[in-house]
Amino acid sequence: MTTTCSTCLQYSKQQSKEPLHPHNVPSFPWQKVGTDLLEYKGAQYLLVADYYSKYPILRKLNGTTSNAVINQLKSIFAEYGIPETLVSDNGPQYSSREFSTFCSHWGIGHSTSSPLYPRSNGFVERMVQTVKNLLCKSEAAGEDPYLALLTYRTTPVDNNLPSPAKLLNQREYRTLLPCSGRLQRCQTTPANQEQLQLRQDVQKRQHDVNSPRVLSKLLPEQKVVVFQPRKKTWTPGKVIQESNKPRSYVVETPNGGEVRRNRIHLKPVIEDGRQPEIDHMTSGQDCSSSSLQEKIRTSEPNLEIANKSRKPETDISGDDHPVTTRSGRIIKKPTRLNL
Repeated sequence: MTTTCSTCLQYSKQQSKEPLHPHNVPSFPWQKVGTDLLEYKGAQYLLVADYYSKYPILRKLNGTTSNAVINQLKSIFAEYGIPETLVSDNGPQYSSREFSTFCSHWGIGHSTSSPLYPRSNGFVERMVQTVKNLLCKSEAAGEDPYLALLTYRTTPVDNNLPSPAKLLNQREYRTLLPCSGRLQRCQTTPANQEQLQLRQDVQKRQHDVNSPRVLSKLLPEQKVVVFQPRKKTWTPGKVIQESNKPRSYVVETPNGGEVRRNRIHLKPVIEDGRQPEIDHMTSGQDCSSSSLQEKIRTSEPNLEIANKSRKPETDISGDDHPVTTRSGRIIKKPTRLNL
């Protein structure tokens, strides 16, 4: 009776739930990912979650337009790789022509859930609730929300599965929990480490071909000049101590401050009784340029005396007859200075 009555059908109850029809489990991590938008404290966020590892990624949006979502997805896919399938709802951000063009250019299969039926993308909908709870609880407890996300990513999925981070990246993340580092070390192989060391040694040899000189060490209380990268000048300073960082020193500036500088930006001042003009010294000048110029000035009189004592050269040929070519043309000798 009710199935034939239009009024009864109009106000009838919803149909009972059907058996669950879950998504197929992907064959490998990041093969299929889901995405959705969530709002928290008036701000919009983009959520991307991996169907295989259950690993969530959260990014804050500057707007809810398709371009804003696409830019964040590009950033995520540039870090984690391009998935084969992207699952989303039918929101205006995902149903626009720009988003369709983006998926086509990046080779992504875009699958949308049934309109007005968010349960068809239940995995992402549940992940939205989980992330919102993490943000809310971390704020209530005064904790860092990023640490809350890290804790979730490093918590095992269940008793028989590792954490989402391990499933996605094949390694355990370091957290604030005390650990010996054994889990991180056991994920590396000696062959890979040796190859990385060999590659680094080759790079060092290639670099050192044009940089063979090792700068001498500086001593405490030693006067130096400090290079200023912005002004391209050198200013006076004094070494206080050698830093615990490689090739670094703690230097006292003229105004009494202390800065840490690399040895490449420090030149020792040669103590010769004269104070060099440091403020006007450029990056291409040497600290001892003033003393070098002084040596040149002191040596100039000797050069003048030598020039005065030099006798002018005389023409010893004694031949006053003109010199001609084979054709008989007279060759005029050029006039030279008698220096």
